[in-house]
Amino acid sequence: MALTQLLVFTIGLFFLANTPSHIVFSMLLALILSITYIRIVKFFEYQADQYAARNMSSPQGMISGNIKMKKVNRTLDGNKYLQWMFVCAVPYDERIKIAQKEIERRKVNKII
Repeated sequence: MALTQLLVFTIGLFFLANTPSHIVFSMLLALILSITYIRIVKFFEYQADQYAARNMSSPQGMISGNIKMKKVNRTLDGNKYLQWMFVCAVPYDERIKIAQKEIERRKVNKII
């Protein structure tokens, strides 16, 4: 993650150093690079959640845990557009789907 942050930061500095310094352009660039960074981080978060579901002994625990967290934490709940743009974490519903897919995979492969 630190390398990704450094890359996005360096790109931003490069553009700011080589363009006329307008505050509006700087703010727009910061917004675009922030959203780009969040999308990159979310990609790795999906991979981490898939790895966790695959390697835990009971994916059902991942489902029940995410249901409990969803009830308590309502950050940007209901606004999918803002959640897509500004939240790095995988949404609780998506984590539940990942765990359900893993349970189905284990049933098909007779691992459970």
